[in-house]
Amino acid sequence: MLATGAVFANEIWIGNVIPLALDQKNEAITCVVPCNALGLAPWSRKPLSLASRTEFDSPLAWRYDETDSMLLCKEVKVPWERVFVNGDALLSRDIYVKTPSHCFGNHQSTVRYWSKMRLSARSVQQSGAGHRREPDSDGERETRTNVDDRRRHR
Repeated sequence: MLATGAVFANEIWIGNVIPLALDQKNEAITCVVPCNALGLAPWSRKPLSLASRTEFDSPLAWRYDETDSMLLCKEVKVPWERVFVNGDALLSRDIYVKTPSHCFGNHQSTVRYWSKMRLSARSVQQSGAGHRREPDSDGERETRTNVDDRRRHR
């Protein structure tokens, strides 16, 4: 199982987002497990900014790195009050698509994606990448930014 941000969590929601066949009822479980549960082992990947000494070295990974983890479960005991679905293949999917939980998950993903794209677009804009180059009076080419700056100072 993949768990984004599990290293920052106190509990982990485990469930099936993809549809299960009716004969897969033994795999149909939705529950919450404490991160310190015996038998639960999150294997986290190394941070992308591990080699960076400052934010300048790796500005995107420094602030926005996502710590994905693989969850391995070996005889994890889950208290019944933390089990929401057990043995119902249809309900294990419907709990996501017929309740607001799917909307909340999509909202979080969309906001995260939008934030990254906004940051990327601003970085490209500030770096001057993608600007047209125009010839100056000597036939030399200079960036559009330099031409605009020179016009402002006349």
